[in-house]
Amino acid sequence: MTRMLFVSLKKYFSVLHSYIITYTKVQGIPGVEFTAVTEVDDQEVCYYDCNIQKLIPKQEWMKKTESEDFVNAVAARNKHSCALFTKYTDYVKNLFSHTGGAYIYQRRYGCTWDNETKYSNKFDAFGYDGEDIITLEESKYILSKKARDKWNEDIAESFLERGKKDCVIWLNKFLTFGNVERIVPPKVFLIRKEPSSPVVCQVTGFYPANLTITWTRNGRDHNNNVDPGELQLNEDGTFQMSSTLRVTPEEWKGNQYYCEVNTPYDVWITRGKADLKFNTDSATHDTANWPDWNTIGYGVVVVIVLQCVTLSALAYCWKYGKSSKGKFLSQCTLMWCLCVCVCVCVCVCFLEPSPCFQLPTPMDKCLSFGKLLIF
Repeated sequence: MTRMLFVSLKKYFSVLHSYIITYTKVQGIPGVEFTAVTEVDDQEVCYYDCNIQKLIPKQEWMKKTESEDFVNAVAARNKHSCALFTKYTDYVKNLFSHTGGAYIYQRRYGCTWDNETKYSNKFDAFGYDGEDIITLEESKYILSKKARDKWNEDIAESFLERGKKDCVIWLNKFLTFGNVERIVPPKVFLIRKEPSSPVVCQVTGFYPANLTITWTRNGRDHNNNVDPGELQLNEDGTFQMSSTLRVTPEEWKGNQYYCEVNTPYDVWITRGKADLKFNTDSATHDTANWPDWNTIGYGVVVVIVLQCVTLSALAYCWKYGKSSKGKFLSQCTLMWCLCVCVCVCVCVCFLEPSPCFQLPTPMDKCLSFGKLLIF
């Protein structure tokens, strides 16, 4: 039976959105800012300086004139929230009898919301010097031991209840007005180090993060000998994940295996036998086995320069070599042979696969090829 491997992506999940505001205030250090940073779906959308009461948009759509009313509303809300947070910091300062020194106060407030099921989960926490003082967990307010000795739950709830109800409303305002709902389709690669190695289904560059990878064998779910990888964050804010199928060459040849990637949006990607990569490196690039085109360009330039230098030397030898009994001609012949060797080395190490192609750097490749020429 012909060996085949496909990757399919189908609509399966709803999108989970998030809205988070992080307040930070440092007392006791001159010039330190009192800030409120708003993030929607892990993207910073605005920054509010509570000291000068100024909102700084971080997204292009918020800088446009037609967004002015919405930006003003966000600024007014941040101003009000900063005022409430200042009352909290003053209360904590008096509660713990702060007389001097530097103290850090923080609040992390927000919620997550599923756009299909409409399920939402709210969270809120006040911190003091790196420790949570009040935390909202599963609709219950939790006080730390330090806070429990100083105040009761009614005081704690008064701080948290003010902003709990409107979180999802503001999240939807940002999603609707700014259209910040971010969807980035994944790139899917199949990689195998050797014919006897496991097959890795590598999925990268996707957003949001709610994605799963499953395997099927001959049309049925296949969970045996499958090692799922952990979700990891890329530098650009997207995510990557992998799933490894441990299968023998005999099983691989005699069955059809599918890697199914379930995402919140409609995408269909197929990878067959011809697309399977045999590489020791990560399969996050389609051109992993191709030489670098910049390096090729440098190699071509080097070859042309060496040829020009050699032709100039030959012309010099042809003109003046006769009067020196062939001495210059002999040197010219040696120079020509050396140039040919260098040119061949450049071509072998930079342009085509070779015995030294798997070495880590071009210099190592050239040194290896030089040893082959010498020995």
